[in-house]
Amino acid sequence: MGYASVRTLASFVGRREELALLEAAVASRGFVTVLGLGGVGKTRLVEQLVQSRAGVVWLGLAGVSEPDGIWPALHDAVGISPDRPDAFRRVLDSVELLVLDNLEHLVGEGLVAVLDRIVRAAPRTSLLATSRRRLGIASEQVITLQPLPPVDARQLFVDRVELCGAEVEDSVVDALVEQLEGLPLALELAAARADLLPLKDLLRRLQADRLDAVGAAPHGRHRSVRAVLQQSWEGLSSQQQDDLVVLTVFDGPAPIPAAEAILGLDALDRLAALLGHSMIHRCAPIQGQGRVGMLQVVRAFLDDVRPSPDPVRAVSALQHAEWYDPDASGWDWPEAAAWLVADQANLERALRRHPDRAARIRLARLLRYAVWQRSRTARAQLQALSAVLEPEQGRPAIPATVDLLRFRATLHRQLDDSAAAWHDARAAAALARSLPDPRLWLIALGVQVNLLSHEGRWEEAAQTLQQISAFAERTGQRLAALQADVYAATLRASDPARLEEAADDLLRCLQALGDEGVEHRAQVLARLARVWMDADDLAAREQVRHTLQEALELATEASMIDSLRARGAHLDLVLGVTDSPWLAALRQSDLPSADHGSYRPLVDGLLELAHGDLDRAIEHLERGCTSGLRSEWTNRTRAACHLALAVARVEASDLAGARSAYDDGERLAIALPLLNTPAAERVRHLVGRLAAGDDLDDPGPLAPGGVLGLVGVGLRQVIGRRERARRTWTVAADGSWFEPPEAPRVDLGRRGNQRRLLAHLVRAHADDAQRIVPVAELAAAGWPGQQLTPASANNRVYVAVAGLRKAGLSVLQRASGGYRLDPDVPVRCPAE
Repeated sequence: MGYASVRTLASFVGRREELALLEAAVASRGFVTVLGLGGVGKTRLVEQLVQSRAGVVWLGLAGVSEPDGIWPALHDAVGISPDRPDAFRRVLDSVELLVLDNLEHLVGEGLVAVLDRIVRAAPRTSLLATSRRRLGIASEQVITLQPLPPVDARQLFVDRVELCGAEVEDSVVDALVEQLEGLPLALELAAARADLLPLKDLLRRLQADRLDAVGAAPHGRHRSVRAVLQQSWEGLSSQQQDDLVVLTVFDGPAPIPAAEAILGLDALDRLAALLGHSMIHRCAPIQGQGRVGMLQVVRAFLDDVRPSPDPVRAVSALQHAEWYDPDASGWDWPEAAAWLVADQANLERALRRHPDRAARIRLARLLRYAVWQRSRTARAQLQALSAVLEPEQGRPAIPATVDLLRFRATLHRQLDDSAAAWHDARAAAALARSLPDPRLWLIALGVQVNLLSHEGRWEEAAQTLQQISAFAERTGQRLAALQADVYAATLRASDPARLEEAADDLLRCLQALGDEGVEHRAQVLARLARVWMDADDLAAREQVRHTLQEALELATEASMIDSLRARGAHLDLVLGVTDSPWLAALRQSDLPSADHGSYRPLVDGLLELAHGDLDRAIEHLERGCTSGLRSEWTNRTRAACHLALAVARVEASDLAGARSAYDDGERLAIALPLLNTPAAERVRHLVGRLAAGDDLDDPGPLAPGGVLGLVGVGLRQVIGRRERARRTWTVAADGSWFEPPEAPRVDLGRRGNQRRLLAHLVRAHADDAQRIVPVAELAAAGWPGQQLTPASANNRVYVAVAGLRKAGLSVLQRASGGYRLDPDVPVRCPAE
């Protein structure tokens, strides 16, 4: 028996986990509430749950104005008049699920009494409600519905747009979905506009007016996003409305301690009340610190209903700015470091609003840390710092100003703006001279050394370092003097003829350090390992490995640890260690570090190239060509990524792409003085020949050290594979076995899928050695007669290919969405 009056449903997207939770909760025969913001899809989720169920009664209560009106609605739904109580009870006794849709406007003591009466009248019936507010019933199980995640939101939007017959542009759709924040109502309304407006036009309107650009529906309870939010706003008390406005001072999620400090007494209870009204939501904690967030569309609505100037906003904005100032709040900086990175938007807002100059400088230093660790672009960091530094012009110097000018000079250097970099470096030195702390002047001079070395003015850089070292010794700053000597030795290491001298100086500095400064010892050891790696001395490799391990054990700073791991991965790749523990540790690290922004993709790409997986090698190397901040180090690794990409594209038979990648890499490499060495020139020359289509039988000696030494390793891998490929492989026509050159036969036994796959690849190779066999075609050959989804086909082929490679079929390549046998490999199929 079914009483549900559920409309015909459009396609249902996502919500698998929520649907499973709802199924389990309803099965427990309790009282379940689906809670969420208006338009988030509560009713739609319940419709999906009940559409194939029997014994369901559905009450739509949007038009019921009082809790007592629920009983007449229930009598109408089951078709039994109030004057037949016995018949009514019998019918209720047969109902398995009672759905009470849209209860938020009825919440209160009267609703609790009515619901209690329903539970007593139908003890075997599960009750399921949808509401924007918690109902306040003791036995209530709450399932909170959040907006759709990006993948599901995109699918929902595209599904609805395609119903309108509109053209879908991937990049525009992604931007639209981001603007709509996964709110199903907004997605549906925006998609409905696609039959009238081009998506690009709709995106422009959304960016200008997030609240009203999607318009309104011609019918239905949720006519517009604004109307839904207005209803929720009117359901809040005046105190709750003020609290919600207060939370708009946070850009992004609000840390619970900060929200408590601003809201004051009973802050947790007040936050819980806003959560209960679905106007804010929980966010993932960071370092154990809880957070609450607010949708941007809710912020836009609040800006409309409570525009500035607003006294509540003004007071809370100042409290917000003061809370982020560590001197005022007293929170511990080392413990706060992790969540400060995630709180960058709030730091920027606090920095703009704080009325005290010294506090703004302190906040800017925190912001510097946050933007650096997040590896945002140098230009974004520059803009954030300039917003603070420009108003400081003409004011008396304070230490933090010197530090920020120094950092901004580095950012200008990364953006190749030499004039601006020198302006800030000289300004930092001049300000530092006027302050009593001599260390500030040394730090400012260090920026000038970096600029001189970046421009290849080695002698001037060395003279400045001598000046720093002498001044540090005179003022009793032994550690600063040693740091200057270490940097001088590093500069000398840029000249291949002076590597031995540089190594001796670094060993002297290490001895002078003794046990002082663990982090400094780690840095000197890391520089020493780098010098030994550049020395082209294979006998020293184990010493390098030992030195790196010692440095890693001493290091405590995360970016330093990642940098050491990157160098260890480089070393193992040079030595041919493909299961490098350094690389494994580096891959597990989720801290983005500018030191290996391009380095890790370079190493990953060369490893995939060594394994013959061209698609993945190219994918890694292309990412390396664009990742990381622009700096001397990342430009070096980016140049190497371009050249390695040229090698990978040659292997993929894409000579035009190889030539383009080589040209980009050569232009970047020649512009860097540190790469203008005989070894670097030889690598560039050989890669250029390979990209032009010339064969390389023997590349001659290639220096394994330095970042371009990695490209040399890649060259050797390719040339060695080609030389091996010239020897004939023998494969059975039915794919039952294969025989590598000068190696025993490998029998595939009963592995029927692999045998059929190999037989198909052999036939394709015989017809056209350059042809790449698509995954779908291989799946049809390996699993004949089976209907496989694209994802299943891809997984099965991938597993079968991995098995063939593991068995020894090293000439099997992946390229451009499919697989092939290496086109340079002669393959013979003996007559049966």
